[in-house]
Amino acid sequence: MISSFSTTLKSGAIGNIQANSKKYFKGYHKLLLLKWQQIFGKENLIVRLFDKSEFYQGDLLKDFVHSIGLKWDNEFVIPPKQNESLDLIGVEILRRVNNLLPLFVNEDRNYLRGDLNYFIQKYFSSKDLFLKFQPPKEIIQSYIDSFEESNEWVRKEFFPYKERLFPKQDLANYKENYELKEMKPEYWNKISEFIADIVKTKN
Repeated sequence: MISSFSTTLKSGAIGNIQANSKKYFKGYHKLLLLKWQQIFGKENLIVRLFDKSEFYQGDLLKDFVHSIGLKWDNEFVIPPKQNESLDLIGVEILRRVNNLLPLFVNEDRNYLRGDLNYFIQKYFSSKDLFLKFQPPKEIIQSYIDSFEESNEWVRKEFFPYKERLFPKQDLANYKENYELKEMKPEYWNKISEFIADIVKTKN
């Protein structure tokens, strides 16, 4: 959900996490698998869980290669991670910039934005725990609830040996962090570097 929210912001959204959370709908995985099943046949589907504990050798790429029957080669070129989730500063800046510079104007891409998303991603994907975007607990719970029925269908159809598709999440110790409440000097430094980099590129 956090990753999807970041993606919607990069796509020009101006709403908050509460507004965007309503876009999720029940039955997503079930409906998707039923469509693929109708076209390719259930016997031709390879359904895997996006869970590191389930990945072959604990690695997503190795899991994919193993699942389709290929042999892993250490010479494979592994691309750098892309489209990582934004931190709190990135969320706050991009939401406001999207309001001032929409992604599209009169159905055409807004050229004034330039490479904005590239620079946002470059400077505001921090792993700092104080900047990690953590939506309100009730939003997380509503997201979990909305997928419960679909997940149970997937479990019965493709993972009947499992008691649950994913471990039950305990939100008792979950810490919300969805508003930037303090601006530290290093945050201002990062914003300044972000602006300077854009200006240098423009010139």
